[in-house]
Amino acid sequence: MTGPQSPRPAPRPLGTGQRFARCVYNLVLAALLPLLALWLAWRVTLGGKTRRGFMQRLGVVPPEARADAHRGTGRAIWVHAVSVGEVSVAGAIIREMLARDDSLRILLSVTTATGHQVASAKLTECEALFYLPIDVPLCVNAALEAMRPDMLVVVETELWPNLLDAAHRRGVRTVVCNGRVSDRSFRRSRHARWLYRWALHCVDHVFAQSPQDAERFIALGAREGSVTVTGSCKFDEEFPVVTPEAADAMRREYGLAPESLVWLTGSTGPGEDEPLIDAHAEARRRWPALRMIHAPRHPERADEVAEIIKGRGLGVIRRTEMRAGLQPEMGHDSVILLDTIGELTRLYSICDVAFVGRSLVPLGGGNVLQPLHYGKPVIVGRHTSNFRDTVGIAERAGVLFEAPDGPGVARELVRLLGDEELRASIVTRAKAVFDEHCGASGRTAVGILRCLSGG
Repeated sequence: MTGPQSPRPAPRPLGTGQRFARCVYNLVLAALLPLLALWLAWRVTLGGKTRRGFMQRLGVVPPEARADAHRGTGRAIWVHAVSVGEVSVAGAIIREMLARDDSLRILLSVTTATGHQVASAKLTECEALFYLPIDVPLCVNAALEAMRPDMLVVVETELWPNLLDAAHRRGVRTVVCNGRVSDRSFRRSRHARWLYRWALHCVDHVFAQSPQDAERFIALGAREGSVTVTGSCKFDEEFPVVTPEAADAMRREYGLAPESLVWLTGSTGPGEDEPLIDAHAEARRRWPALRMIHAPRHPERADEVAEIIKGRGLGVIRRTEMRAGLQPEMGHDSVILLDTIGELTRLYSICDVAFVGRSLVPLGGGNVLQPLHYGKPVIVGRHTSNFRDTVGIAERAGVLFEAPDGPGVARELVRLLGDEELRASIVTRAKAVFDEHCGASGRTAVGILRCLSGG
């Protein structure tokens, strides 16, 4: 299927306040450019983190992304997703768009190395994958000139003002999909409403996760008629299929006995390791053979986390050591430390209880849908603003449980481990949650294509 071409819209003129915002923002960027240049130089020469995509961050896109590399009639859509979570959302929407128009050219940008790694492995439908240019007019204009996309789609909250402004002025339709405004971001926005108004003036349509997100986008400057609630696309994420045989094989690979109870603490952040290890020690008073798999959100924290675990008198088995065949003998008190990327989601399928991190401390929380997909009960802390609506849905369905602190996590863990009937019922309840709330990606894809065709 090939969608009709439509004339590019004339850009909406900026008001006085928006022109002032653009001037101030770029003056500040100009003042900070020497520091930015030093920071990039450090990362390239010593940090090594930015080296791979350095030129792309300056606006030099890879050859396959350039408009002159493609002579077909398919329209080009530039999709931007920050990291792993946003890449998963982008993937669901991209597949829905291509199912409706297989002539589309999808050009995907990311911000982080982990996002790039996951996108490279999973989103083979994309014609190009590259790092987002820094939000400086020279860089974003160079990328836009080279790619000449028909539409720019940004996932969730990536409101880079110069990028949106440059795209809008070129007549590129701009869309925010799976849009959300966290409680923390909304509180902070009162100091930067002028900047949001400029950025959102350049957005043609926002597809928001919830009515509250829609209201917040309008409060920040989006036009009322340009915001639609489509639901959370995270319910449409493609999760790895794990058969019972594959789950048994995984347990053997991780040295877990068939009868062992296992809990998995995933995507944890600084400040959570100590209370979670203490909760594990407390739960082992009731369940001495309980095993723990601990997965920091950032694997580079592995050395720090390993020292914390050892400081609590427990052994540590690193996943990288397992894969290399170097692990010491595993005792019942050993914590398995997941210091790799890309394995966490599948591991949720073999645990009995999951804790989703960045929620005991004010970091906004993590994606609770990954363990719920496999029918696992989920414990979280109080700080879940990044997934506010999803957490609310899961809590009302009785498949997610909030704990205020480490001792609270221990109490919930002991209760869930001791109630096999409850854990079994959560499998059915979690499936019902997905059945009820799936489909947002399809609705979003329809809206994006309508906007692309001038609707």
